[in-house]
Amino acid sequence: MKYFFQAIAAAMLLGAAFSPAQAVVIGTANTDPLKSNAAPFGNLQASYFYQQVYDDSAFTAPITINQLSFYNSVTPGGSPNPGAFQIYLAKTAQPVMGIVNNIPDLAAATLVYDGLLPTLSAGRLDILLTQTFAYDPLLGDDLLLIVKNFNFTASGSPLFLDSDTTGTITSSRHYSGPNGAAGNLKSGLVTGFNDVVAVPEPSTWALMLLGIAGIGFLAMRRRSSLTAA
Repeated sequence: MKYFFQAIAAAMLLGAAFSPAQAVVIGTANTDPLKSNAAPFGNLQASYFYQQVYDDSAFTAPITINQLSFYNSVTPGGSPNPGAFQIYLAKTAQPVMGIVNNIPDLAAATLVYDGLLPTLSAGRLDILLTQTFAYDPLLGDDLLLIVKNFNFTASGSPLFLDSDTTGTITSSRHYSGPNGAAGNLKSGLVTGFNDVVAVPEPSTWALMLLGIAGIGFLAMRRRSSLTAA
């Protein structure tokens, strides 16, 4: 019986190695291709700041965000703009449809990504963050996404991303420069948080192999005991 429980513990260790982070997808894609959104990753419409707020009700539990995903299912194809993007996350008291500032307070936000965007793959733009962000919706603050981009080199094939249709859990505001357009939008981009199949880290592989080895060792000991008996 002792060996049975030891084997169960090793199997639990193996399962933990493959357990994905909590995943949340916020928003429903608008099936009208004219309602797709090329800002801020696909064209120059929001080439200074793009802000998007998510209502806290869209999250059911605290989450540690390590990946962001945006989707290209309605108007497939295209490529993101070249040049470096800075992505920030912050807690905010601003409600959906309530973003009022053209220039967000970056000092109160966390820089979670700074660099070139990945290529579009299977209709997804998956961004692995370089800094995780802990968000607790139960504290009453909404979540704010900020994208900063001062690169004005247009993409050769503009990328249009799925725009949310709910009208109640996301909204966005873009700002195109000191003399450019600025305004609120009724929807934001459909966004996935940790909605990526994780590739195990080397330490995770080590734990997984340790679990397999433990199960094999216990099985051999059990077989030897039965043979001796």
